[in-house]
Amino acid sequence: MSTEMSEGKTYALLHTIFDDSPIGLVITNVNGTIEFVNKRFCETTGFTPDDLIGNNPRILKSGWHSKEYYTQMWNTILAGQAWNHMFRNKKKNGELYWEQQYIFPLKNNSGQIIRFISIKVDVSRQKEYEEKLIAAEYYLKSIFNALPTLMFVITANGTIREIMANDEQLLYVERQAVINKNIQEIFPPEKAMLFMDFINRTCETETSQTIEYPLETLKGYRWFEARSGLMKNMDEPLIIVVATDITERKNYEKQLQSLIETKDKFFSIIAHDLKNPLHAIMALSEMLTNENYIKENVTEIAHMLHEAGQSAYGLLENLLEWSRAQTGKIIFSPSKQNLSSLVDDSITILQNHAFQKNITLYNCISDSIEWTLDRNLIVTVIRNLVSNALKFTPNGGFVKIWAETQPDQLVLCVEDNGKGIKPEILPTLFTTSNITTPGTRNEKGSGLGLLLCKELIKIHKGRIFAESIEGQGSKFFVELPAL
Repeated sequence: MSTEMSEGKTYALLHTIFDDSPIGLVITNVNGTIEFVNKRFCETTGFTPDDLIGNNPRILKSGWHSKEYYTQMWNTILAGQAWNHMFRNKKKNGELYWEQQYIFPLKNNSGQIIRFISIKVDVSRQKEYEEKLIAAEYYLKSIFNALPTLMFVITANGTIREIMANDEQLLYVERQAVINKNIQEIFPPEKAMLFMDFINRTCETETSQTIEYPLETLKGYRWFEARSGLMKNMDEPLIIVVATDITERKNYEKQLQSLIETKDKFFSIIAHDLKNPLHAIMALSEMLTNENYIKENVTEIAHMLHEAGQSAYGLLENLLEWSRAQTGKIIFSPSKQNLSSLVDDSITILQNHAFQKNITLYNCISDSIEWTLDRNLIVTVIRNLVSNALKFTPNGGFVKIWAETQPDQLVLCVEDNGKGIKPEILPTLFTTSNITTPGTRNEKGSGLGLLLCKELIKIHKGRIFAESIEGQGSKFFVELPAL
């Protein structure tokens, strides 16, 4: 058999192999003119061999790629190097499709490029899946980034494989310091034990678990709620943990607990303190209706009725104000006020009480002091503070109200020379745990007045506190900032 016949058979065999190949094949000369296309490429593009052979591959140009892209491709293959890239071309019907393109320069024995062989794989379906996957990942990240959450991927033995966080300040330590580290290496023993128990329960039950825990994070002290899920269809079981910052919720729960305590305080006041003056009123009024009662004692009974009614009224008034403060229904209306005049109005109703105990009430405030404040609220504060001072000051004592102005605040003081306050009681004065003590004439108190004062001063963004020496007297200070 001659060499020419052998080469012809070899060429025919290669032609058959190339034509029947499951991947697209295009051969061009060095100028880019198409000399051969196989069946797969024609099936993919919709072009016939007659459409393509003798033509330039630009017939498939989609307009998707830039001029610089083509320049780079030609520079690469003309330099004798292979080109490997994902390419977007256009079918005969105008439909765009993606192909993975491999272009190899074919050289002769002298090393000259004589052909370009282009292998093309239609990857449109793969590209579509990739784009959908990227879009899904983008949406998931967008949703995740909108939530105050942390996501952890953890192995069954407690090794942290991955962390996703829209706010890394919520982490215990920086992210890179915990990846591929075990929980027991990162957290203190007590906290690590809590988290490992959480992981173990998830693995053992194969159901979602939930825990709440506090943690000192890079952002400060926070509360979290963590939920777990088990992924079993992996090389190793993985636990997905989503932790949500619930600090605000915990703060609300704390406030709710405080409101419950306040409610209990109300019930205590109503059950014990309010019934005392009401019982007195009922008993005294019954005495007046008794025919055998000596009429000469009517004045004394009337005085006692007045005291009981005044006590009940003051308590109800404070309850009403406290309720309004707690529900945010107090309207804050500050205006410039003459402080001496305001104090006079506050203590007028208390003059009779002071007279009965032979206590001197001093308004020591200069007529020149004016300050911007809510008149009604501060009158209530002064009335309560002076009423308390009268209660704990013995006969012949004094209660004085004085004030001084500073560049950025007003300092108001109600001072007495009464029995004073025990050191252990002083820190509890403005709290619901305040322990009330009887006055010098066994006057009863609820402790609500000081709580109310604190709320009303808080509305002014001010401060109230007390100083006292047992047996020598007390000073109650109110600091009001300039408004």
